[in-house]
Amino acid sequence: GAAGTPTAGPADSASFVLYTGRMIYDEGAMVSRTASLRGIQRKPFVEMCDVDVKRLGIVDGDEVMLSGNGFEVRLPVVVGDITEGAVFVPYDQEGLRANRWMKGPDPVVEVRGI
Repeated sequence: GAAGTPTAGPADSASFVLYTGRMIYDEGAMVSRTASLRGIQRKPFVEMCDVDVKRLGIVDGDEVMLSGNGFEVRLPVVVGDITEGAVFVPYDQEGLRANRWMKGPDPVVEVRGI
């Protein structure tokens, strides 16, 4: 599809621009060494806009496969205020280091419903 527009594939999948950023509580040194802070840390997720979620035939809370750069992971979907054609994955969450997808200036990931 055009730049910024997800391209649908044969198995209800599409390519998206990947955005990532830190959450207040992540796998940094302070949280990873403090049991009480680990307890409030969010589990990894992928945020998508409602238009893209509907296009893939999934709903808020469904799990999807996110893949790119030779790395694949299963994540729950959170419908949020993000632009169409893009996804957000928190950086450095327990069990998921989003930097594995960060190759080149414009990382792209594939999202596939499961």
